[in-house]
Amino acid sequence: LGENHIWLPYTQILNHLPQLEVLKTNGSKIYLKNGKILIDGISSWWAVAHGYNHPHIIQNLIKQAKKLPHIMLAGLANDATYQLAHRLAKFCEMDKVFFSDSGSTAIEVAMKMAWQFHINCQNSDKIHFIS
Repeated sequence: LGENHIWLPYTQILNHLPQLEVLKTNGSKIYLKNGKILIDGISSWWAVAHGYNHPHIIQNLIKQAKKLPHIMLAGLANDATYQLAHRLAKFCEMDKVFFSDSGSTAIEVAMKMAWQFHINCQNSDKIHFIS
């Protein structure tokens, strides 16, 4: 149905392999439509550090989604975001945290923060990046 309309990550668009079609997930297992069961040994790259369908996580996702599923941090604020920021800052022994939506965005933001720090300190010999 939709496979003709998606460019998959980490693939060459003309000759990528067929994808394994997933039916459901639970714990560390991925259940495929063809009946095979896989163990997700890489925690699905981004967000499944505690396994799939963890009851505590599902319960709190539903609770939060019913109350406030999303609000952007651009002149708006909410208690859940403040609470998470406080917990992360305390855990990491830092004063502040910055929320990012992906690794590449996190790198970009970190570079901008470092650049702005040196601009603010009038340290003009440290405003360039080598890549």
